[in-house]
Amino acid sequence: MSDGDRMITSPSESEVETPLENPSSSILSPPDSQHRERTMPTSASGSSIANSNGKRPIQTISNGNDDVEELAAMANGKARQEMPTKTHAASGYTWIRAEDEPGYSWRNKNALDEATRAWDSMQHRDRMVKNKYGDPFEAYEKEQAIAASLK
Repeated sequence: MSDGDRMITSPSESEVETPLENPSSSILSPPDSQHRERTMPTSASGSSIANSNGKRPIQTISNGNDDVEELAAMANGKARQEMPTKTHAASGYTWIRAEDEPGYSWRNKNALDEATRAWDSMQHRDRMVKNKYGDPFEAYEKEQAIAASLK
């Protein structure tokens, strides 16, 4: 070996140390991924509808429509009526909006139309297979009739 060539060695196991203190969980994790204590504030400046990032959840964004309806209702001397809370008996799940009802996503008009189109497509493919290859049950019945006539 020449003077410029040196071997790189790794430290021995006795020299390697694991840090005893755990780094802060906020350094390692994105917001809202760790459990927080109840005493910690979860919203910015006391805003009750903001999450810990200081943003409003999509359900609370109104784009002004709710405010206009509420002002019109107050002008007429009536408060806007809230929808009654409904509860699913088997699970205890509660909801206010029809969109939150269990099964809404597959029982609404669009989902039923899509299911009808998919079923029609399957029936069409079934007919295409029968037209090309014939009905397998009909072919079996013909074979049984031929076998019976030969006996």
